[in-house]
Amino acid sequence: RSTKARADAAALAERLLPRIPTLIVRVKGAEGRTDVVVTLDGTALGPTLFGQTHRLNPGVHEIAIKSDTTNRSERVQLGEGSSRQVELVVAAGSKIKKLPPFDGGMRTVVRRRESVLVPIGFATGGTSLAEGMFAGLVTLAKKTSLHCTSDSKCPPTEWDDLDSAKGWGVATSTFFIIAGAGFVTGFVGLALSGKVTEKVRITSSISSWLGPTSAGLSGRF
Repeated sequence: RSTKARADAAALAERLLPRIPTLIVRVKGAEGRTDVVVTLDGTALGPTLFGQTHRLNPGVHEIAIKSDTTNRSERVQLGEGSSRQVELVVAAGSKIKKLPPFDGGMRTVVRRRESVLVPIGFATGGTSLAEGMFAGLVTLAKKTSLHCTSDSKCPPTEWDDLDSAKGWGVATSTFFIIAGAGFVTGFVGLALSGKVTEKVRITSSISSWLGPTSAGLSGRF
């Protein structure tokens, strides 16, 4: 019985063989290239299988080819007992340009990061300079109103005015010293400031404008 079963199976296979569809995939331009990938129904075909006969089930089969210069697929309808040949051509030339991945509207920008010493130093220096100039003018006015030049020559009636002038003179010197220190601090802050790279989200906007003789739209994307 086993001998008869083997004989029956061989006879059945011989009868079915003409009914099985065949497909030959030929690839042109892939010689010497390692970037070419050919798939048949999702299964990769090695270069040794190019041009060979493939026995497949009847129905629709998909052939795809991918490389640095080519990316295409093709569907083939195979009927019972049919035979088809498909030729795929690998394009020559430059590589396919790939778009950069979408980063959610983020863009890399270079900005200057300013040290906190800059506004503090220059604000202090400018304010103290203004106050020192005012104190200097008051000191000059008070000294001008005096009729003496020293303590020993001033009468008792002008001693208060003389002390006031001396006080304003000290204030003037103090304000100018603070102003100088403030400006020095500001310049030190400028030296410590530098550029920093960061990512910012770019927003789009559109607006309209209307003039006496024209109108239009302006946008930012």
